[in-house]
Amino acid sequence: MCVPVRLGLKRDQLHVVALGARPMFAGMLLCDLRWRSGLSIHRFGADFLLGAAGQGARPGPIWLDRPAPRMLSAIAYAPQAV
Repeated sequence: MCVPVRLGLKRDQLHVVALGARPMFAGMLLCDLRWRSGLSIHRFGADFLLGAAGQGARPGPIWLDRPAPRMLSAIAYAPQAV
């Protein structure tokens, strides 16, 4: 099941970083789903790293000095243990 979602944020609400004097943004999508089933409440949570679709398995950053990317990519985010 695919649920199309559109999220609109103002530019001043983004945490923008500069790399080589070029502004970029790498987004995180945090999902927390809860539903009622009988007498209990079930819960599922997942984190996704969003970025511009490109070559390779990982999405690239979204450069803010370029036009919006035609396609976005997402992967499940699992931080590595230190």
